[in-house]
Amino acid sequence: MAGLFALSLLSACGLETTIDGDVAGFDIPAVGTMEWGGKYIFFSDEELGCADLWWVHHTYSSGLDPTDGLVDDMVGIQFTFLDDDDAFAGNFSVAADAPVSAKVLMLEGGAFDQSRGRSGTFVIDELESDGVASGTFDVTFDDGTFSGTWEADFCVNLPD
Repeated sequence: MAGLFALSLLSACGLETTIDGDVAGFDIPAVGTMEWGGKYIFFSDEELGCADLWWVHHTYSSGLDPTDGLVDDMVGIQFTFLDDDDAFAGNFSVAADAPVSAKVLMLEGGAFDQSRGRSGTFVIDELESDGVASGTFDVTFDDGTFSGTWEADFCVNLPD
């Protein structure tokens, strides 16, 4: 999974997401999941349907598989609005004490690790209630960077 890679995925719904970079040697060579709901925006290299995202939460325990065996290998990027706010359009910092946090979730052979966003921006240009959201991000994590242009479908399973 190592390397610097950029790839766009044009889904059946006409959504497109492009992600560049690598964190801790993990990249996202093909975007399989592009979903948003409540306070979460989530991207993954694995194809997970909305019903499969029941496990997404604000915090995770290091070493414990958050998907509870749903997938063995996955690289995901998760943006979370804090203070019980649902996602809304705007330009946000992901630095400490910012209104949005960013994490890379890395699951390899069932072993889980995560890398926190330390600096950068997350932008939501458009957000249709129960529809499509879109924007950009450029974030430096503990162990690397990811940047991208994204579109995501609404997923009812993501709100807390």
